[in-house]
Amino acid sequence: MTYQQEYQKEWHKKYPNYRSEYYQKNKEHIKVLVKERRKRHLDKILKYNRKYRQSNKAYFREYNKKWGQTLRKRLIKEMGGVCQNCGYSKCYWALDVHHLNPKDKEGNASSSKLTKVRIKVLIRKWKNGELRLLCSNCHRETHYIIEREKNK
Repeated sequence: MTYQQEYQKEWHKKYPNYRSEYYQKNKEHIKVLVKERRKRHLDKILKYNRKYRQSNKAYFREYNKKWGQTLRKRLIKEMGGVCQNCGYSKCYWALDVHHLNPKDKEGNASSSKLTKVRIKVLIRKWKNGELRLLCSNCHRETHYIIEREKNK
């Protein structure tokens, strides 16, 4: 161990709370410094993040899949968790979100497309009566009826 390392070790024993006290005193200034540093090194940071994601593709794929499933469960639970036509509630994967006005539809409610913000939008639309929670069978029947009405 070098002299400098020994000195640092002893200094930290002598002043154990220095870092946390310093941070509390200078919290706002530190945040500004971190933002400035991030701006200066944004290219390097983004390059590192891309490289990290590339080398851990399987992990991120699995993580995103689980996160999407969690968000989908949360959305279905918020919407009542039951088909509004027949009352089916056995399997949440068999429940679909039906848009009453297809022109307002932006993407879909599949677990791969969900985000926290998107869930809030869908819940707001559901509360406004723009969406219905249907089981797969009722959802298909509804679309069949809509298509049949269009073709008449």
